[in-house]
Amino acid sequence: MNAIWYQYYGKNSGSYHDYHDHYSSECQLSAIYYLRLKDLKLRTDFLNTPEIMVNEGDLILFNSKIMHRSPPNHTEYDKIILSFNLKIK
Repeated sequence: MNAIWYQYYGKNSGSYHDYHDHYSSECQLSAIYYLRLKDLKLRTDFLNTPEIMVNEGDLILFNSKIMHRSPPNHTEYDKIILSFNLKIK
């Protein structure tokens, strides 16, 4: 594990994270742990990938090359995630 962070998207704030990836020589896998996810409209969107069904408390691992985003939060609920990147040795 070479990076870890959390992200808070406040209710009705419109906060979002646009499409991006995490791929580098130091990162081939990324992870998202959903600490708070009361509205499924706030699930992470993965570009050109079938929709991934997640719920609060789920952990997903994915190839760091995959473009992904957090949609704008226009809901009555906060979204909180914990993320980290992994290097494969």
